[in-house]
Amino acid sequence: MFPLDKAMPKAFSVMGMLSIPIAPWSRGMYRSEIKSMELNISAMEHERSAMLQETQGMLYGMLAEIRQMDRRIESMERVIVPSLRKALDANFAAYQENRLQLPVVIDSWEALTMTETGILDEKLKRYEMIVEYEKALYR
Repeated sequence: MFPLDKAMPKAFSVMGMLSIPIAPWSRGMYRSEIKSMELNISAMEHERSAMLQETQGMLYGMLAEIRQMDRRIESMERVIVPSLRKALDANFAAYQENRLQLPVVIDSWEALTMTETGILDEKLKRYEMIVEYEKALYR
């Protein structure tokens, strides 16, 4: 700030601004701000509801996938592995009687081993899916 005149070095000018919020011409602005805040709050509530529904749908999908994995693993253990084991036993018995070549027995054993390994992989995926489901459920 500069003094008003060189003759009056201790005199300064001050400018100020004052807003009067109760003026009738500013009432419309405050009403529109209040309405926009209410609309923003409503939009946030709808967005929150949509996010909750999306999360719930994702959880239902994960649960359905876990159940499908359970059914697939159970059917593999109940149907496929015993039939492969019986085929291996039959091929081994035929090999012992010199009616079958060794590579056929090895192929049967390899099929059984690969199926059992596949079941273990499916179980690992199932357990990982359960962990992800639990994380999402309690988040």
